[in-house]
Parts: sequence; structure tokens; C-alpha cells
Amino acid sequence: MSTPPPASFPLSAAQAGEWFCQQRQPDNPGFCVAQYVDITGPVDVELLRAAVDRVLRATDSLMVRFTMDGGRVLQVVDPSLVGPMPVVDLRTAAEPEAAAHRWLAAALARPYDLLTGPVCSFALLRLAEQRTWLYLRAHHIVVDGFAGAVVVRLVAESYRAALTGADWQPGEQGSLTRMLAEEAAYRASPRYALDRAHHLAMGRATPEPVSPAGPPTPAAATFRRVTGVVPVARAARLRSLARQCRAGLPALLMAAMGVHLGRITGERAAVISVPLAARTGAVGRDTVTMMANELPLTVRTVPGGTLVELLRETAANGRILVRHQRFRWDELQRALPGRRFDAPHLNIMAFTPTAGFGAATATVHNLSNGAVEDYSVLVYDNAVDGSLQVHVNANPDRYSPRATGDLRTGFLGVLTAIAGAAPETVVDELDLPTMRTRLPVRTPGVASEPRPGHPGCAQALPGASALLTLDPDRPATE
Repeated sequence: MSTPPPASFPLSAAQAGEWFCQQRQPDNPGFCVAQYVDITGPVDVELLRAAVDRVLRATDSLMVRFTMDGGRVLQVVDPSLVGPMPVVDLRTAAEPEAAAHRWLAAALARPYDLLTGPVCSFALLRLAEQRTWLYLRAHHIVVDGFAGAVVVRLVAESYRAALTGADWQPGEQGSLTRMLAEEAAYRASPRYALDRAHHLAMGRATPEPVSPAGPPTPAAATFRRVTGVVPVARAARLRSLARQCRAGLPALLMAAMGVHLGRITGERAAVISVPLAARTGAVGRDTVTMMANELPLTVRTVPGGTLVELLRETAANGRILVRHQRFRWDELQRALPGRRFDAPHLNIMAFTPTAGFGAATATVHNLSNGAVEDYSVLVYDNAVDGSLQVHVNANPDRYSPRATGDLRTGFLGVLTAIAGAAPETVVDELDLPTMRTRLPVRTPGVASEPRPGHPGCAQALPGASALLTLDPDRPATE
């Protein structure tokens, strides 16, 4: 019997944007989602390798390569791309954890070739007899942050079944056919037309985004990351204040990001980019594929405006954004040429980053959510103890190490000020850290060059690598 040809599928709208980005910067390895699972306790290496293999072979999107067919881009499901997961033994290294991080850094620096594949990578790093890291990286064209969490869950389920001898049968999480059929139904529906009309109207009214580092530049191959933590008591106060204002924690975080960005840039209407899952139905909620979107949100502060007014307005605008979250950013850009919608990101990850691997305990650590064009604030709502973990990822071509630390310190400072305030506090009177800024000169009334196509794909602009210094006399510590 002859071997049947590999199945091929068109790209989804979300995937098309990622293809465009990578083609503009073919050597940039940053268009990826990456994480590792820190497993403490006993691990059966061969059972875990077999569990990963089963998940890969059950998931169309993790076995694809891409090809050109008469001007069309197709994704080809090719099981021959699946090979045994490598095991990296670092148990005899002088400093196993440092060696593991060096290995991860080298792995993250390698770009994927979308035409040849594979476009995802797994590895097992043995740090000690009772310490193992499971590494997962995939190109953003096949996996977003939500899908990455689904993959970890599937691997953990498959591994636990193997430990007990139970049969593990995958569902339809890996079906490209199901995903593309659902997308086609959405795009032919009145819902799509409504989403499109809403965003075109909002897009025309959205102010031009302003970045502390000036006009847009291409995404960097890597990013600077600094971290911070909002302690349990302070996070509880933020949640309580949000409830008093009839807003949720996400709305409070969006308002805080807008206040922080507005104070840095001097803008009363600060535009931020909000990444959204864009998974509005049962199919989207468990499918391993790229579906994430990002859309602009304007956070306005007015003279004399109170915290409760700001939070309620932000919550209302956030609910509208979520309601219309599936209309693609790049479609909005194409429909309104000459306008810009790129802005610093606020990514709220409201899930507990843990996974169960038998008797071992495990915690998921994010390494990358994709290429960074300007700067991103990632907030992890840790349901285990109630704290908030904050990452600030910054384009190193635009922000110095001190500036990156200052972005983190400034955002945390806004959250601290809000946590200590009453709902009726005037926003302009919040006790914020002193921030001094050096901004590129921008001619009033002259718009910046629009970013073509999709996030992460800005054209390079001369002189756009100015660095931000919020307070050169204050170290970037928290």
C-alpha cells in the first residue's frame, strides 16, 4: 500500500499574521511561545517521553510545516517531523540550574524554518534525581499562550495515565479541520460583521498611541525581562477596591497601565494593547492552535476624575473589547490605512501556572510570549496564594537595562498607590513615584509611520532607538 500524502490546510487569519511577521524578519527567533515545567519529585523519563510523543501525534498543529502553492500558503500535517524527545543530563554540572538556563537561552536563540519544520520543540532537562525541567517551545503560528497551557495539561494527563496503566485517548484538541471550520462559520456570521463595524468605528476614534521610546521599530530577536511581585495583602486590597468600584481586577490593572503610561508620556488618553484569547466558543477553548489577538484600549484620565470613575469606565470599555475580541488586529490596520494601533502591551494571565505529574509537584514558568516590539507588562494572577507576579519584557534596542527596571518599578508603584487609595481619590493626586523622562522629539500634528500588516512587523525608522530614563538617580530595584 502506498503512503497517503500529508494532509494540507489553509492558514487561519491569526496564522496568516504570524506568517507575515516571520517573513519580514526571517532570522528573528522571537516569534515563539516558550515555557518550562519545573518538576520536583520522581520522574519516569521514558514514560514522560512516550507521553509527549502521544500528544504530538494527536495534535495536527504540532506536526506541521508550511509550503507555498501558487501564491497561497498552506500548512502540511507531516507526522515524519515527530522525533524522540531529547534528554539533556545536567546532573553532574557544577551548577545544574545555571547550566539549564544557558541551554534554554541557546535553544531560544534558534529561529524556526517554517518551510521545512518542525515548528515546535520539546526537551527534558535532568538537573537532579528529583529535579526535572520539561521544555516546550513552539512558533507563534501554531501555538499561543492559551494553547501552550493546553499542551502542558495534555502531556500531564497522558503521563499520569501511563503511570497507572490507564488508557489515554486524546480528544479533538489537535484538529485543524475543526478549528478552520469554526473560524469559517464565524467569518460568515452576523457576529463577524458586527465585530468589524464596531472596531472600524472605534479605530477611527482611537488616539495615536505614544510610546516612551518614540516611533515604532522592528521587533527585537530577544527582550530584557525584569520581574516583581505584588504581595498577597496588597493584591487583596486591589481586588477589594476593584469590587467596591464594581470593576474586576483586570480593569484595575488596565487602568493602572494607562495611568503609568500617561504619566510617562504626558498623554491624558493613553492607548495600550490588550492581548485577548479570541476563543469565544467550545472549540476555541480547548484547541491547540494560534488564535490570540490584540486590540487597542484607550485609558483616559480627566482633571478632577476619581479612581472609581476611571475604574468603571475602564471596566465598561474592557467588557466591550472582550465582546468583540475576535476581529483581527491586522484586519483593523488594513481597513484603516494610515492609522496606528500598536502600543505597549498589558497581558493578564488569569490562571494558576501549575500541572500535575503523578507524585511530583510541578510549576510552569513562562520564557516567552512572542516577539517584543516595544514593551509588555505581563501579570500572572496566582490563585495559589493570591499574589500577583509581574514581568516587564522590553525591546533591548529601545530600552536600557535601567529603563526596563524603571518601567517595572513605575508600574508597581502605581499599583501600590492605588492599593492605598479610596475609591473617591482623585487620580491626579495619587502618590506616585517621581518619574523623569527623556522622550524623542515629536512634531505636533505629524503622525508616526503606520505599522504595516500585523503586530511585531514595524518598519525601521531612523533615529527611533532613543532610550528611556525615568529617574537616573534611582536604581531599578523593587
